[in-house]
Amino acid sequence: MAQQELGAELPDLWGCSTGGPRRKTDPPLLEVLSRPTILAVECLVQHLEPEDPILLWHRDSGEELRNYHQLCDRMYQELIDSVNNLSREILLPLGFRWIVESAAITPDGFVDSLYRAAGCLVSGVSSDDELPYRRVPYGERESLQQLTAGRCIAIGSEAQLSRIETAHRELRSWWAGHELVRDIRESHHRFQELANKLDRAVAVRSQQRTFLPGPCEICGPWGGLR
Repeated sequence: MAQQELGAELPDLWGCSTGGPRRKTDPPLLEVLSRPTILAVECLVQHLEPEDPILLWHRDSGEELRNYHQLCDRMYQELIDSVNNLSREILLPLGFRWIVESAAITPDGFVDSLYRAAGCLVSGVSSDDELPYRRVPYGERESLQQLTAGRCIAIGSEAQLSRIETAHRELRSWWAGHELVRDIRESHHRFQELANKLDRAVAVRSQQRTFLPGPCEICGPWGGLR
């Protein structure tokens, strides 16, 4: 059974739309037992008692995965709020769906880069490495430049970009010690432990194939699968 990997890439829970973040469709929770693809596992599921450890671990892993996504929701919303505050302070709009014609902070650069940095912290990968902040010309607009750090973070004047770069550096540093990052890391660890335990239990039990007769349309005609 393949478990869901929760590595450095945090779940893509949000999409950008005009005026603010828009929640995407909820990501699927663990569906290993609800849609088994192996005959032995399908039979096993049909014969488990309601309080069987396998079903309990499956329930608990689903709840933990849901908690993990909710924590990621909160973290992304805090990022959006912090950038919105910055946007108001320096009078530089946060563009969610826009044709680049003027100065703006880019959510797919500024916000997402911070979200990915938090993902590295969750997975134990350092995010303290110096980003390659660069200023590059913006088309033929002499008064505007692009600030990039792998991706375009903002477009604006030299003074605006200086404040944007400072804020981006400070927010990256702030996330390193944020309690939400710690909580997400712990939730990630709990889910992986439950998923590993579930994988092992189902693998052993399905290979044993000692299922008692029960309300299973596959096993019923044989009086059990052995």
